[in-house]
Amino acid sequence: LELIYTQTSKVLDTRNFYIAMTDEKRGTMRFSFYIEGTERLYPDDEWPIETGLIGEIMRRGQPIVTDDYVAECERRGLKPGGRPGKAWMGVPLNGGDRPMGLMAVSDFRPEVTYTQEQLQVFAAIADQAASVLYKTRLYRQTEERARQLAVLNEVGNSITSTLDLRT
Repeated sequence: LELIYTQTSKVLDTRNFYIAMTDEKRGTMRFSFYIEGTERLYPDDEWPIETGLIGEIMRRGQPIVTDDYVAECERRGLKPGGRPGKAWMGVPLNGGDRPMGLMAVSDFRPEVTYTQEQLQVFAAIADQAASVLYKTRLYRQTEERARQLAVLNEVGNSITSTLDLRT
């Protein structure tokens, strides 16, 4: 995640940057990586997937760019969430058949706006990041499944190692 942030910083102003991932079982989102200003934050916030423009991105799987986050939420009939900047740009991290999270940048300065060109660059970065994150998630799931199967194999070997019914 640090590498994704560092590489994104080379082409975009990432003064306020975060990556949030879904917890599908709980129906929530959580920050995986969060920079505000020049400070790396470690918030353990968790919120419903449907919240604000993040929820819209997660539902539709499409990026959103706006010059005014709160006004855009109001225009779409959404309740704003968190502490968004004025200008905001969010892109889905599409892994598999639906977004597994999103990346967003924002700025609190009123004179800042994001262009469609910046959105295209940010979306391209997100596509590459999503591919890596998706493969990492699959690898971890495969490792967990392998551990489960190893335990089952060990239990099976213990059960079949004797012919004594009492044992």
